[in-house]
Amino acid sequence: MSILASVARIERFKPCHLGCSLMKKLLKFSERRGNCSVYLLSPKSGYPKISDFNVRKAVHIHAYEHVYGPVPRGLNVLHKCDVKHCWEPDCLYAGTHWENMIDVVDRNRRRYKTGLDNYNGRLSREQVSNAIERVANGEMQASVAKDLGVSRNRISKITKESLI
Repeated sequence: MSILASVARIERFKPCHLGCSLMKKLLKFSERRGNCSVYLLSPKSGYPKISDFNVRKAVHIHAYEHVYGPVPRGLNVLHKCDVKHCWEPDCLYAGTHWENMIDVVDRNRRRYKTGLDNYNGRLSREQVSNAIERVANGEMQASVAKDLGVSRNRISKITKESLI
């Protein structure tokens, strides 16, 4: 679907009043890539922002609000497509920060390695398994942490992650 067809579809969702200038800006500086409408005037990192009537927001949030209305309180606008510069309404949905973090882990989009994958990690697989087993058998996390030379907080995180 072309960007023009996408915008025509968007305009059917909501009467064009305040959002027309925004849609013109988005169209002028966007291109179609697969199922996404990608905004080309993007920063090197982070989400591209655009102003519409003196309100500066991320492009995808403006597009979501133009089609679906205001973002519900306590929710964020998330991408199904994993393309930060995409503003295609079909790729956007409202979700919680927690849902976004689960999505990040499920799609392996973390910028940093954690746990055993971290090159700077202090515990081996055997030590982690041993710590989980010791805590499961009722030993205090503080005592396990002291034996392994890490913080009690680290042992707590390890045992919580083992439950997931």
